Amino acid sequence: MKFARFIDNTAVEIFTPPNGFGISDCFHPTIAGQFEAVADDVDVGYTKPVVEAPVVETPVVETPVETPVETPTETPPV
Repeated sequence: MKFARFIDNTAVEIFTPPNGFGISDCFHPTIAGQFEAVADDVDVGYTKPVVEAPVVETPVVETPVETPVETPTETPPV
């Protein structure tokens, strides 16, 4: 398996561990955590696509203004 270390989404280092070893066997955990598993065609200078979360717009629900209801006035008895 091939690993790459990215800075600003650009591969700056490629590393393939020796057979039988993983990335964590080859580097201190702090360094190993900086590497990502990549496809075999990735090389130094590869720029990974930036996937941004879609912007979810909250729909604005407009409620119509209610016309105030006039209270009926009492009609005087006739």
